[in-house]
Amino acid sequence: AGPSVRAVSYHEDYCMVPIRVPQDPSMGLNHFYGLGYEEGSFWISSRTEDRIYELSLFGEITGEIASPYHAPCWLAGGEKELLVRYPDGRFALLETEGEIIGSFESSIGGGPLALSSHDIWVADGDYPDDESSRLYRLDLDRSLDSGDAVIIGEIVVEGVQRVKGLAYEDDRLWIIESGDFYGYWAADSLHIYELTSAPIVTYALPVHRAGALAVDEESIWIMHRGPRLLSGGEYCRSDDPVISRFRLR
Repeated sequence: AGPSVRAVSYHEDYCMVPIRVPQDPSMGLNHFYGLGYEEGSFWISSRTEDRIYELSLFGEITGEIASPYHAPCWLAGGEKELLVRYPDGRFALLETEGEIIGSFESSIGGGPLALSSHDIWVADGDYPDDESSRLYRLDLDRSLDSGDAVIIGEIVVEGVQRVKGLAYEDDRLWIIESGDFYGYWAADSLHIYELTSAPIVTYALPVHRAGALAVDEESIWIMHRGPRLLSGGEYCRSDDPVISRFRLR
């Protein structure tokens, strides 16, 4: 029958934080893909610049590092290491100071990723099934040693059509599903799955065009399309990205 659908609520702190990073105004939310979080700050990747930015919890730039190859795509991590994925399939593991730890190649279709202590979870952005999505589990150390992605597992997530965000926490996979599918608009959703692909619960999201996410012990952070007027009277275009903190009910 599948998991029950629940609701999330905005956290009272850090609701709709604007991202104060220079960006191409024509890109809007698509300018940013990855989101990493550690206590006190975010890391985000820019799709059009060879920079990775550290932000305060108010969206202001507090640091930046150079991307070692070119404009990155997806990003995960945030405490001491960042895993970055590039459009050509290359992965790079970086220290948050910018030093390159290692890199490897992959032929898996472009999609979001999640980093655990020794493994990587990657969504296959080219998976052709309209009714499900495929996630691959990679051995991080062996991939770095060999220079090529070492796949140690995979699961098919039934009923999830487009994975736009992915996180790993508490031995579970947290998946953002886009409601924008081939021109048909529906509500974005957050799914939580066991590593065996067994669904646990689905949450309806009260935002439009949800994307990258990060999970902490108390809540989740989601990058999404902002409203025209933020709290405090600050104006932003409807396509401008914001980061919001949510509680799970």
